[in-house]
Amino acid sequence: MLPEHLTLPYDWTHHLAADTNRIRKDLAYQETVPVEEALRRTVAWERAHPPKQIDSSRFDYAAEDSVYAKNAA
Repeated sequence: MLPEHLTLPYDWTHHLAADTNRIRKDLAYQETVPVEEALRRTVAWERAHPPKQIDSSRFDYAAEDSVYAKNAA
């Protein structure tokens, strides 16, 4: 179970799976930028545009570590 500060009001009892095979087959979709380059660009953009304010109440690392420890065992 997620720590309360990470819990969203959604029903997570169903598994979600994303598959791009159909769009690739039917529409000949392909990435315009390779995955590695897209990731590099995204990280660079995030570093160049940090949030103006950070809500410290959204972070509870002790709770997250506790959940991780329970699930890693």
